Amino acid sequence: MPWFCPSSRVRRARSTSVPHESLYLSKKFVKELSRETLQFHGTSSHSDVEIGKLKNLGLVVVKTFRPRRDSRADTNGLQHALMEWKRVASHPNIIDFEGLWVRPYRVFPSLVLRKMDLDAVQYVSANPTADKSSVVYQVGLALEFIHSQTPPVIHGSVKSSNVLMDDCGRAYLSDIGIRDAICCSGQLDSQMRWDAPERIFHDPEEPLHRCSSSDVWSFGMTALEVRSIPSIYTTIIPAQVLSSDLHLPSPLFQLSTRSVGRTRDGKARGPSETYYHP
Repeated sequence: MPWFCPSSRVRRARSTSVPHESLYLSKKFVKELSRETLQFHGTSSHSDVEIGKLKNLGLVVVKTFRPRRDSRADTNGLQHALMEWKRVASHPNIIDFEGLWVRPYRVFPSLVLRKMDLDAVQYVSANPTADKSSVVYQVGLALEFIHSQTPPVIHGSVKSSNVLMDDCGRAYLSDIGIRDAICCSGQLDSQMRWDAPERIFHDPEEPLHRCSSSDVWSFGMTALEVRSIPSIYTTIIPAQVLSSDLHLPSPLFQLSTRSVGRTRDGKARGPSETYYHP
C-alpha cells in the first residue's frame, strides 16, 4: 500500500497564530552552525545558498536572503510568510523548516531547513522508471491543503525546484510564501516561466492580488515540466516570456503574448480566461 491514500484527508491546520520566537533556531543549533564552515552551494533570484551540518539532523540548507530596500519591512514580511508556512507544515507533502538564523554582520536572517538531494525534475531525470504522475499528484495534495485554509495560504512560487524529493519518491512542497515576501512586485525573475499572466503583467505600482488561481496555473506549468518538457524551462530566459516570438514546440502548446498578454481593451487577462492555443 502506498504511503499516501487518495481518499484520505489531512485535517485543516489550526488558525492560531505562530509565535515569532518559534520561527528562530534554538541556541543549540545556532552554536553548532556557528562552529561549522559552511560550503557555498549556489544562488537564486533572492538568496544565497550554503550547506552546513547539524548533529541531529545531518546536512542542512542555509538560505541567506537578499533584502530589497527596507530590511525591516522585509524581515516582517518574511516572518509573516514563515508563520503561514509553519501553520501548514503538518501536511506530509510539505517540508518543515528548522528556523531563522540571525548571523553576525548580516543584514537579513538566514533560513535553515533539512537538505534534500533532488528536486522534482532532477528526481525523475535520475530515475527513468519514477512515477511522474505520483510526483505531480503529491504536489496537488499539498496545494489543495494550503488553499483550503481560512484564509487560504498562497505559495506564490510553485515550480519543480520548490518540490523536493526523498529517496522513496515522496514529494515535499517548499518555500511557501517566500517569493512574495522577499521579491519586489513586478521584479523580472526566473519564476516568470511558471507565472500566471495576471502576475506577469501586474502593474508594479499596484498591490499584488495574491490568489490560489495563480498557484494553480503554476502547478499546471510544473506538471508539464515534470511530465513532458523539462528541457524547455532550462532554455527560456525571463525576458523571452514577454516576447511575442516565444513558442513552445508543437504538438504540446504554443505560448505567446498574443495568447497570454492582454485583452483587446488593454487589461491583463484574468485567471478564468484561456491562455494557451494549440
